[in-house]
Amino acid sequence: MSPHTLTSFLLIVLSIFVPFIVVGIRRGFCSADFLINICLCALGLPGIIHAIYIVLKYPSYPVYDTERGQYASIPPPSPTSHQNFGPNSATHPPAYSTFPPNGTP
Repeated sequence: MSPHTLTSFLLIVLSIFVPFIVVGIRRGFCSADFLINICLCALGLPGIIHAIYIVLKYPSYPVYDTERGQYASIPPPSPTSHQNFGPNSATHPPAYSTFPPNGTP
């Protein structure tokens, strides 16, 4: 099954008229791809080609990779992303105050 949907088709059609908006929708309006596309739009055709590339390269939903048995667009969680900072944990969150923590001379 193809990862491209009706949304991708409509974005490709829209990229002929306003390619930088399409790149902003797919990759974000504060991304490097958006800024690159604005510069390429000044040249004309390269901006359209780049917008179509972005639409085809980054699908709108995660694609299941059958060889690896996982979704290709979702990165695996890092082991340190969910640290436990409870009262019984060995690690404590960083202190942001100017006062030393209790028990420190």
